[in-house]
Amino acid sequence: MITCKRKNIAFKLLTAALFGLHLNCNAQAGMKGIPVLVTQITNISSGNSVTFKYNGNKLIETTDGELKSLYQYTGNVITQIKEYENDELIKTADFTYHKNGTLKGIRVDGTRENYGHYTEEQTFTYPTPSTIVCTEFELYDNYEDQKPHQLSTVYTMNKGNMILKKNSSHEGKSVELEVLKSYTYDKNNNPYLNILGYDKIMPYILESYDEFMTGKNNMTSYKLFQHKQPADLGLTANFTITYNKNNFPEKIVSKYYNKDGVLYDHITYTYNYNQ
Repeated sequence: MITCKRKNIAFKLLTAALFGLHLNCNAQAGMKGIPVLVTQITNISSGNSVTFKYNGNKLIETTDGELKSLYQYTGNVITQIKEYENDELIKTADFTYHKNGTLKGIRVDGTRENYGHYTEEQTFTYPTPSTIVCTEFELYDNYEDQKPHQLSTVYTMNKGNMILKKNSSHEGKSVELEVLKSYTYDKNNNPYLNILGYDKIMPYILESYDEFMTGKNNMTSYKLFQHKQPADLGLTANFTITYNKNNFPEKIVSKYYNKDGVLYDHITYTYNYNQ
């Protein structure tokens, strides 16, 4: 799913190697070997749409109402994203990579309502083949306490999908677990699978836009085991997916339940592709 509204969440990025979203032109291509690319996602409930523009299989622009993102490549990897609201630049994200192609770090400069200018720096370590740790420092110019706020995120991967996410905040020697969340997936193609370089910045997409836009396959459920807001404990979501002839989603029905199992929200999304 996609919310058609961006989330102001700190970026915690994963790597291409552990996401395993390597393109297989034979398996993922449509007509005449042309890769299947998502061109529009519509929130049926609100009527809002997100559109995608490409140069070949390189993503160059996404538009979501008054919000727009421009993508810049160096070779086959995305090295910068500039985000605009009503044509005003609100965020710049710069990506760096190791020689082996894995993500090395990201720097974000931006502005947020009520907070003003902020900067974020993320670095990444890979303690096991299935684990990625992101350490992040963020600093807001308008905070009285100008000490950087440290965050850490641990991602557990399986077959190209994130199955567990653990967020913690650090204040001095104190560490507070903020979020612990588990996920399940289907075996079909994620709508963003064939966008060149997109796999390498999936965590940026995950934390900035929507969790459903991550992974090799499609999320079918999640469960929130821990949250700093007690009212959010035990929340679950289920996603019912209808597929097209190329095994990409064409409709996703999202249903959200509170800790007592009572449905409190549902959203339907449709997906259009270049073929």
